Amino acid sequence: MGNKKQCIVVMMSLMIISVSFVSINTIRNNPQFISKIYHATRLINESTAKFYNDNFLIRNNNYSLHRNVAKLSPAGLIIDNNSIDILLEAGKLVKVNSSSGYRIGRLQYSKSVLTDSASIVLKLIGKEFELKLGKGKYFVVTSLTRTIKQQKMLSKINSNATKGVSTHCYGVSFDISYVRFNGKRGHNSKLRNILSNILLDLQKKGVIYIINERNNNCFHITVK
Repeated sequence: MGNKKQCIVVMMSLMIISVSFVSINTIRNNPQFISKIYHATRLINESTAKFYNDNFLIRNNNYSLHRNVAKLSPAGLIIDNNSIDILLEAGKLVKVNSSSGYRIGRLQYSKSVLTDSASIVLKLIGKEFELKLGKGKYFVVTSLTRTIKQQKMLSKINSNATKGVSTHCYGVSFDISYVRFNGKRGHNSKLRNILSNILLDLQKKGVIYIINERNNNCFHITVK
């Protein structure tokens, strides 16, 4: 039994030496082989870099910054639907409809209203998105302004929802899905990167704060 094991070990060793010898000769006699290896390695490195850029492009702003900005909203804290009606009449909130570059998704726990400045920024993001991709292309807005009552209801069924008062309750925040584009649902790194770059530019200019809500596949945006 011991002799058989020794034979197997010797045979495996010889096979490894043979493969190594063939590989060395292949490389030595075929300079293009090295070039192909280098090219393949470079492609892998580029793909890896693109993956990391895609995942870490958006830098999350601390939620406390979102809260501080939200508390300065002209709409104030929005209690209920009656409050929304009063604020719309006073011009402190405006209705938001689907427009160039974006569609308003089916809203269950929020209302399609924002402060005027937040509405303008959303339209800007939409126009930039359509400009880069072509007329008729769009992303989906999945949440806008919530009343305190809606926020409480949402937090009961969604463990990721903010407990207590959300920045959505001030009319200055909205969520953009990064898995819903042009009527299709699914991950699309190209479209997500285009959207991310638009948001990143506004983030750098000090126009918005952002949080990547990975569990909800969306960017939470608060307009300053």
